[in-house]
Amino acid sequence: MRQIFNFAFAFMALFLFTATAQAQFTISGKVTEPPAQTGVPIPGVSVTLTVGSSQAVSVTDSAGVFSFPNVPAGSNYELIASKVGFVFQP
Repeated sequence: MRQIFNFAFAFMALFLFTATAQAQFTISGKVTEPPAQTGVPIPGVSVTLTVGSSQAVSVTDSAGVFSFPNVPAGSNYELIASKVGFVFQP
């Protein structure tokens, strides 16, 4: 029987926005088990970024870090994390 772990989407969405000359940004963050400040990183999480009708996917590395470079400025953004066996909550 597969056990589902309920982790707060301790996705210290640090939203490190790094501006460039073309008004583009980098959105990056870290997915961890709660609490976010001391939680264990979760590798292999698919993080989907939706900007308007466009989507991009980044998979967290062994440190739980993801990054989306060259994101256009001036839009609404949605981030959704998913991994089999995990439930993420904002």
